[in-house]
Amino acid sequence: MAVEGLLGFERLERIDVPTLCVHGDADIPFAVRLVREWAQRLPLVDVHVIANAGHLVSQKQPEAFSDRVLAFLGDLTWAQGRRATPLERGPVA
Repeated sequence: MAVEGLLGFERLERIDVPTLCVHGDADIPFAVRLVREWAQRLPLVDVHVIANAGHLVSQKQPEAFSDRVLAFLGDLTWAQGRRATPLERGPVA
């Protein structure tokens, strides 16, 4: 199945705000691939992998997930003053 036809892939490049994508290191291969594909299309993206977590990261590792979300929200300096373009990328793990 091609990932490009899923979930509005063609519109991802229009998202012009910092975006956090999180997945677990034991997530299903399709989900990991999906996050990586999103990261290639989102202009301002931070991808984070949480250890010892599968598909439901927020339930399997709630503290690590919450810590990452709070860190992302607390430090958006990498995106400040930047206008999102397909050529600009934030940190990708």
